[in-house]
Amino acid sequence: MVKYATIARGDAEVFMKFARTEEAGGVVTDAGGRPLDFSGGLYLQGLDRGIIASAGAELHERIIKAVDASWNSSSL
Repeated sequence: MVKYATIARGDAEVFMKFARTEEAGGVVTDAGGRPLDFSGGLYLQGLDRGIIASAGAELHERIIKAVDASWNSSSL
């Protein structure tokens, strides 16, 4: 956070962070399993159920299926 405060104070003009070649395997999608689309500006478009973030693809798929089953059986 100090890096962001440095920019806000005017002591720096840019902060860049590049992803390492090794990933932890996390997955983030909307609750329907679709990739998040940040191209629409400040807010994500088309989210009807929310966002799911998990530690791996297999777990992510299981969570999506559970959310879908719950959503379809709910009277909300």
